[in-house]
Amino acid sequence: MGRESKEISKKRLILWGILAGFIGTFIMTSVMYVGRFKLGTPLIPELISQKLLAGASPEAKYTAYFGAMAIHLVTGTLFGALFIYFLKTAKIKYSIKPVLLYSIFLWFIFSTVVLPLLGFGFFGKYLAGIPAIGEAALLIFYLLYGLTLYLFSLRLNDDW
Repeated sequence: MGRESKEISKKRLILWGILAGFIGTFIMTSVMYVGRFKLGTPLIPELISQKLLAGASPEAKYTAYFGAMAIHLVTGTLFGALFIYFLKTAKIKYSIKPVLLYSIFLWFIFSTVVLPLLGFGFFGKYLAGIPAIGEAALLIFYLLYGLTLYLFSLRLNDDW
């Protein structure tokens, strides 16, 4: 009986993390869209599909864009679940500090691994516009994602 309640707790923890990650990614993406339509700045998935499929048909570009957005939502959801699960199981002292560190870590990995693999250089030095502003905006988006995880983990912390 004790083991069953522990398993249910793990399932609930993972589901809560999935929800936190999905909502955090959705909020992060929504803010990017506001920038896209209010300021005219292109989204990273847009830039990726434009660069990787420069000579392709518009339909292929749209497919790649929506595929990139789906990958973005799925990975953001999974990273949220991993963080919430890790926060609880590692018995880290609960505060905003681990969330901020996790957000900065994700931003750093994206900027030093993912962007160079996609041909945009370290910290997006080959992105359109002024790369430093783009990277600062990305960091803000990742911190917003982390803040969402923090708010969800606050609620979950009440139940721990």
